[in-house]
Amino acid sequence: MVFTASLQPYGDPVIEKLDRGRGMFKARYFRDSCSFDPNRGIFMKDLTICEPDGDLAKVMILDNSPSAYELQPANAIPILSWFDNPFDNELLNLLPFLEALRHTEDVTSVLSLRKRGPGAFGVGQQNASHLDLRRFDTARLSKQS
Repeated sequence: MVFTASLQPYGDPVIEKLDRGRGMFKARYFRDSCSFDPNRGIFMKDLTICEPDGDLAKVMILDNSPSAYELQPANAIPILSWFDNPFDNELLNLLPFLEALRHTEDVTSVLSLRKRGPGAFGVGQQNASHLDLRRFDTARLSKQS
């Protein structure tokens, strides 16, 4: 599924280009599915729209805006913003991690292993890879094995 804060007329063509007729995205959610905080002027994505029973163990959000995932931060993977950079490869760098993540029973159990604070998943570091597994708390990871 895809959940974007974009308006549907803008988001649909982008999703179509990504999907290329393969039917990968079973559901599409746009700005009208976001919660809006008028005091701060921000859109937030409530992931329970994906799983109405509230079980978000198989749901993660990849977003460049922390306000977008503030309702479920345990499910979030921050990514740097992309602005017309033909050399941007942040999403490509994440593919092996995302592939591995899909095999876990609960994505939050893996995402909770990341070290907190600046630099977690490379946020705010223009040249840092979000796949740098040194950013995970390896002591906690080995205890769970």
